[in-house]
Amino acid sequence: METSPKAKPWTVKRVIHELIAVWFGSVHITSTTACFALFDLCLHPEYIEPLRNEVEKTTWETFDDSGGKLFPLMDSFMKESARVTPVESVSTRRKATKPFQLSDGTKVESGQWICSAVRGMNLDPANYSKAGEFHGFRFVEPDVLEHYFPASSPSSGKFQKPDPGKSSEFIDLSDWQLWGTGKSACTGRWYASAAIKVMLGLFITKWDMELVDPKASRYFSWRTFIYPFSSTKFVLKPRTSTGYAGVN
Repeated sequence: METSPKAKPWTVKRVIHELIAVWFGSVHITSTTACFALFDLCLHPEYIEPLRNEVEKTTWETFDDSGGKLFPLMDSFMKESARVTPVESVSTRRKATKPFQLSDGTKVESGQWICSAVRGMNLDPANYSKAGEFHGFRFVEPDVLEHYFPASSPSSGKFQKPDPGKSSEFIDLSDWQLWGTGKSACTGRWYASAAIKVMLGLFITKWDMELVDPKASRYFSWRTFIYPFSSTKFVLKPRTSTGYAGVN
């Protein structure tokens, strides 16, 4: 705000714009994860209708009453998107204060840094079946998936769950490193999860979308960070008749 010209001060609209920009930039994991999820919705449009139905049948009021803990299909889609394209390629950075040895025999000397290879772990077939493929409902509980897509449904069998015994939530720490580890894990992950669900939910209920060029590069790496290209464009077309009164 201090950079506002004295001779021609910013308008209220400009001040609000700057405040939102600062807030959005300060939560880069939330904004970037949401952006990658939107890209994946465009690349895998078969998921849009099930996610749209989930939001409209659950309603935003019920979602709000739950504290942002509903929408299991969307939760899984977000997690699969972040698994395939995480915001960072490494996580859980730690500096050794004294020599120690890891369980596999690797020795770490005092002063050395170690970290977990998030991207490599996420794409390792030893950790995930069909690790190189995108399966948006990979992390949904089997009974929940059956509820949404019963055997009698035309969509039954359309969405695979490569690891039936591995179900987890976006905010979980047990099976991936997006949020860090242990006591230092992100304490705002519940808020971030709810915020991303709101963003994605509004997009899919209010617009149809597609990438202008599905083959265009969508992200780049800077050091250990992975960011979306600002030049990546997608088209939003308002849904003319939704029959649904959602969040404005």
